[in-house]
Amino acid sequence: MWQLPTRTLSAGAAVAAALLFGGAFNSALSETVKIAGNMPLTGPMASFSGNYFKAFQMGLDDACKVNKVDCSQFKLDAQDNAGEATQAVTVMQKQLLDDPTVVISGVSAQSQAVLPIVDKLGIPHFVESFDPFIVPEGKSNRLRTLPNYKVQAPLYFRIVDKLKPKRVFALTLNWASLNTEFSVLIEPEMKKRNIAFAKEPFNIDAKEFDNLVLKAKAFNPDFYIIDGFSFLMYPIMKAMAKYGIDPTKVMLDLDFIDLLYSDTPIDELKGYYFASPLYEVPGATTGAESLRARFKDQYKQALSYVPAYAYDTAGIIVAAQTKFGKVTKETLIKSTPYTGVTGDVKLDENGDLVDTVTVAQITKNGKIVEVK
Repeated sequence: MWQLPTRTLSAGAAVAAALLFGGAFNSALSETVKIAGNMPLTGPMASFSGNYFKAFQMGLDDACKVNKVDCSQFKLDAQDNAGEATQAVTVMQKQLLDDPTVVISGVSAQSQAVLPIVDKLGIPHFVESFDPFIVPEGKSNRLRTLPNYKVQAPLYFRIVDKLKPKRVFALTLNWASLNTEFSVLIEPEMKKRNIAFAKEPFNIDAKEFDNLVLKAKAFNPDFYIIDGFSFLMYPIMKAMAKYGIDPTKVMLDLDFIDLLYSDTPIDELKGYYFASPLYEVPGATTGAESLRARFKDQYKQALSYVPAYAYDTAGIIVAAQTKFGKVTKETLIKSTPYTGVTGDVKLDENGDLVDTVTVAQITKNGKIVEVK
């Protein structure tokens, strides 16, 4: 297949190329956009991000068709860091030898490991991490197009303000980014609302949760929060059911979504409130069901929200190149709001995701509905 040269085409060459290919290309052709992808594609985190670059490539292909540009100018180098920070660094060091235009890294620990390297280069860096403040205010080359603890925290208060509890108990994973979410974004807001609030952490290797749940119940809360990975969340939910805690008085974090894609019986998920991307609520966004069907047909797997955001991230990159002739942090931000399968993706002035999340609940008939 004919490939664009890596140097910018002259205006005459761009016109000639467009004529050669029947006007199929947008005239704003420039240097090849090299995308260095560094995510867990195998290992324990593959259930979360293993399909990221499959959907990303679909997003590139579809966005190129919509914008009528030659997709050979977008070169994706998708590498597996296996969920290991040291491997993420090794992969990134090799990728940087090819002088990438933009970097995509994830998830939290792996992104943190490569930040010192990529920050020095000043190239756009999509940091697909849940850490609430990993995209700092002020000048930075970082961006994020993944729902995270920063946009999740206000969702708890949507339900708090709806149910008006006087006492709230949170069961949370002892994890740095989660601890920051609660200490900075949640506990001060509880205090402002004069809500009696208590929190009990648990470790990632915890196996037994009866005592934790009994301690929470002894606080006599009107409302509970569970925040942690799905494989820890689920046994806590089972313990709550054992001790008669009403699921409609419980809200869970984004990791609840993982249970929807596992073999978890739907009857065990009904009633709980949970933070959710709009993408996971049927009918809430345009094109989601079509993409799900296409992905299922091509890869024989369900498409969860993480690769769906990858699909839209690819679209934003193509939009930036098409509209502005270059992919920089500034042009990427200017290319949003971007209407994609995850909703109207908007990046703030710092490059961080603004919205596309909501509170959802599974009804008695097993349907996922948005809670406003």
